[in-house]
Amino acid sequence: MKLDNRGFTLVETIAALAIVAIVSSVIFQMFVLSGTFNQKAKEMDIANVIAVNQAEVFKNDPDSYPTKYNASTYYNRTGVKLVDSTGAAFRVDSNLTSISSGGLGNTYLPDFVTSLDLAAYTDDSEAVTDCDVQISEIEEQVSDGSGSYKIEAGVHNETSTYRELQIDPSKTKNNLIPIQVNFPVGGTYPRNIYVTNNTSNAEAEFYVFNAQVENPKITPDQIVILNTVRGTADISYVPQTSFIDSGYQLDLEVYRLNDGSNEKLLKYSANKYLH
Repeated sequence: MKLDNRGFTLVETIAALAIVAIVSSVIFQMFVLSGTFNQKAKEMDIANVIAVNQAEVFKNDPDSYPTKYNASTYYNRTGVKLVDSTGAAFRVDSNLTSISSGGLGNTYLPDFVTSLDLAAYTDDSEAVTDCDVQISEIEEQVSDGSGSYKIEAGVHNETSTYRELQIDPSKTKNNLIPIQVNFPVGGTYPRNIYVTNNTSNAEAEFYVFNAQVENPKITPDQIVILNTVRGTADISYVPQTSFIDSGYQLDLEVYRLNDGSNEKLLKYSANKYLH
């Protein structure tokens, strides 16, 4: 048998190299696109954390917020606040507005997604106990911060008691899920609400009504206590008859800074009422 040791011709070698170059170019572009998408997702995560943290500072003490944050604040690539724009990767523009005083009208309360009656949650011995609230996302939020969610409530640590609450999805806007909470008149306290918020970006807001007892030394936050297991949640206490002294709304816009250009990544809103 005669062996052929001629190898590849020049034409075959050039053709093979051309094929390898084409395939390598496609694979390289895929790696570049993948890296770009991952970077954008990371930037969105950082922007969201920055906005939530700044909003939490506002809600903890709205009156002192202007002294802690200017109209524009700057952050580096890891989300650390900077003293000025030097080396900044993100800019947050904040707009704090005052909400006019009034009674229990639209200037005071949002349109509630659903209501939660604490008197309905008892254990097997019919004793008053704590309540679990589970919030999950059905559809992601859109540009106005609205979305569709499922809210379940039950006796604390008794999953068999969980029941889905009827909600109005049109009331979820500005990344907020407002929930009315009714404390039973003359009810036993303290009552704990344990919240597991599994949404990607929404904040659960609990407005507690009638959290009052005969002892004047007991404050509403000692009667109904919010415990956040996961996600973001906030609680406000609504007196039976009261007028608000002041209220504020904070609007935040987060921008990515790149070579002199500003790209808006997200908008975040929060409000807080003082009595």
